[in-house]
Amino acid sequence: MYLLGDRGMALPMFFRWMVAGSVDLQEAKNKKLTYRVPEQPVSGAKVSGAKAVWVFNLQEAYRPGAGVEKNRVLVAFEFDAEGKDAILNPANWIYSEADNFEGEANPAHWYQVIVKRNEIGAYGLGANFKAHVQVLNARLANKAEFADALGLNELEIKEKYKRQKW
Repeated sequence: MYLLGDRGMALPMFFRWMVAGSVDLQEAKNKKLTYRVPEQPVSGAKVSGAKAVWVFNLQEAYRPGAGVEKNRVLVAFEFDAEGKDAILNPANWIYSEADNFEGEANPAHWYQVIVKRNEIGAYGLGANFKAHVQVLNARLANKAEFADALGLNELEIKEKYKRQKW
């Protein structure tokens, strides 16, 4: 299947900003990791089989840009240990800056994890790679996680956190 990392290390939760009211958000509530194009809060959006699903972990440096929380909620995903190991194993990565990277929708990268040198801690799970990562649990991020993801303290997120709803 995929090369596994060191199981002795603490394996992180992964997070994803998702459009409020979207079908993908409802799928996450049911422990499914999907991406619809366009990602709109309508039930008729098509599921994309080709696009990577981007997640990040709070134990690393990457934080999405300012304003990412507008019309979005932060979902925490707990993947199975094998899936976490596979995501974190550099042997499964393709760097977006590499000469042989042909875009996340290219079938050549569907079984890989896309990473970017300037976004350490963000992982694009290729279209077929994500199918082999089992979602054990999905929940709304708590206040501490939400604040950390925005690079703020809990007192600064009071109004923004109110939008955290399935």
